[in-house]
Amino acid sequence: MAFEAPTSGSLDLPCDILHDTCLIMTSTIRTFFLAVIVTGLIACGDSASSPVVDSPDATGPYAVGHASFNVVDAAREDRPLLVGAWYPVDAADAQESPRTEYPLADPLTLPSEVAVDDLPVSARSAQTLLVFSHGYQGIHIQSFELMEALASHGFIVISPEHTGNAQASPTTASRMPPPTECQTCPISST
Repeated sequence: MAFEAPTSGSLDLPCDILHDTCLIMTSTIRTFFLAVIVTGLIACGDSASSPVVDSPDATGPYAVGHASFNVVDAAREDRPLLVGAWYPVDAADAQESPRTEYPLADPLTLPSEVAVDDLPVSARSAQTLLVFSHGYQGIHIQSFELMEALASHGFIVISPEHTGNAQASPTTASRMPPPTECQTCPISST
C-alpha cells in the first residue's frame, strides 16, 4: 500500500498507524513515570549517610521549670501584670514532680507533662530570652506546650497576660476603665 501526502490540510492516516503510535506513546509515558517513582523510592530510602532528625515535638536536653508571678507597674496606679515563665533547668536540679497545673477557671486546670514549678534556672551563661504574646482575647498559658518545648531546648520564655484584653484574666475586670458613651462622635451615621 502506497502512502500519499494529504492535499487538503487534514491528515488521513490508516487506523493501524494511529493505534500503533498511541500504544508507543502510552508505553513511553508509563515507562517514564515508573522510572520517576523508582528513583524517588531509592532517594527516600533509609541510608546510613542520612542525618537523623529529631521529631519537632521532642523535648530537648533540659528539664523544664515554671513560675507564675505578678509584676506591679507603679507608674500606672500599681497595675499588676500576670506573667508566666518557662526556663531550662540543669539535670542536677531537675525533679519529676509535682508537675505544674496551669489554672483555667477554678477548679479546672491543665496538667503539664514536663514542667515543675519553682525549680532553679539553669546556671549556664548567655541564655536567650523569648517573649510570647498570646494575642487578643487569649490567655498567657494557651500555648504552654510550645513554651515547655522551647525551655527544654534551652530558651527562657516569658508570657505576659494582656491586661485589659485577655480572656478571663484576673487583671482584666479590676483594671479596665469604666465604659463611657461617646457624647459627640465625628462619624455621622447618615
